[in-house]
Amino acid sequence: MTAVLDFEAGTARLPLDAVALESPEVYARDFHALWVLIDECMVTNGFPAVSSTVDWSADTGGEDRRFGQWSVSLASTYGPDLPPGGKSPLVDTLELGSDYNAELPSCMDAAKQERAQRTSGEQVPMDRPPGIDRQIISASYEAALSSEAGKNAVARRVECLETQGIVVNPDSGAPSSDYYSDDRTAITTAVAEAECNVETGAVQELFDLMARYQAAYMDQHEALIVELAAQRKELISQLDEIILGQ
Repeated sequence: MTAVLDFEAGTARLPLDAVALESPEVYARDFHALWVLIDECMVTNGFPAVSSTVDWSADTGGEDRRFGQWSVSLASTYGPDLPPGGKSPLVDTLELGSDYNAELPSCMDAAKQERAQRTSGEQVPMDRPPGIDRQIISASYEAALSSEAGKNAVARRVECLETQGIVVNPDSGAPSSDYYSDDRTAITTAVAEAECNVETGAVQELFDLMARYQAAYMDQHEALIVELAAQRKELISQLDEIILGQ
C-alpha cells in the first residue's frame, strides 16, 4: 500500500480519501450547495446571485505539509508561503456593497438550516462531530510518525538538513523557524527542506506508512467504513440536488 504523491502540487492521495466525508471533494460540494441556498434567500431580498460566478473546484488545501515541505517547485517560488489564492472556492462579497453584506448573515443562517433539512444534516463535514474518518486520519498520522520506520525517515531528513548547516528544531525535525523570519534565508531553507524530504525518500516513506496504517484501520473498522462510504454517496447526491436546483 503506497500513497500517490504529486510532487509539483505537493498533494497526497491516501486510501481513506475515497470514502471520507473529510475530503476536498465533499467540502467543495457542501460550500457550493450552501451558497446556492444563500443566493435563493438573497435574490428574494433584491440582491444578485453570486454562486454561478465562483470556481467550485475541490479545494486541495495547497501543499500537504503534515510531514514538512516537499514540493521543490513550490518552495523555489514561494519559500515557506503557500501560493496566493490556492484552489479554494472563493466568494468575494466585498464588491457587492454594505447593504448586501448587512443582509448576508441572516440569509446564511437560513441557508444552513435549509441545508440541514435537505441533507443528512449531522453528516455535513463542517457541522458534525469527529467521525471514524477523522479518527483514522489522526491515528494513522500519529502512528506513521511514532513508528520505527517513520522515526528513521525523519532522521534521514534531519541529517540531510544538518549536513547543509541548517539548525533543526528537535521537536519537529524541521528547520528552525528563525530562518523564516528573514527573507534572505526563507526561500533557501524551504527549498532545502523540500529537497531533503524528496532526496532521502522521507516524505514518500512517511506518507506510505500513513497509507498502510489507514488501510489497516479501515480493515479493523470495516462495517463503519462501509457505512461511511454510503453516507458520503448519499450526502453528495443530496448536495448535488441542491446545486442543480432540484
